[in-house]
Amino acid sequence: MKRPPVLPATILACAVCALLTAGCFSPAGRVASDNTVRVSLVNSKTVEIGGRTLPVDQLAARLKRMGGNATTSVVIAVPQNTTNQDLAALTRQLRAAGFIRVIFTKPRHTDTNINTPARP
Repeated sequence: MKRPPVLPATILACAVCALLTAGCFSPAGRVASDNTVRVSLVNSKTVEIGGRTLPVDQLAARLKRMGGNATTSVVIAVPQNTTNQDLAALTRQLRAAGFIRVIFTKPRHTDTNINTPARP
């Protein structure tokens, strides 16, 4: 009795799954089509980019691996308690690596308000 060829079907199924899931991870590994990268400053020593945290001193290298260059806009969401010294150090590091478009913003957040009727 001949066995059906299972190996080619398994390889094909794995290849299809890999292609479908590759799109889920690519935005974190590349610069956006508008040549912008969004970064969140977690604290003075840590940033978050594409859902991954890394030390601040590794940010410029990560941006270059993602395809960033001198024309890339680096938009950094900064928490309220960040000092000017932290921002200056981050700006110096990025400019030394060739990133001249550094934009600091407030972090995105959503406010909700639930109005409940007063009790009689």
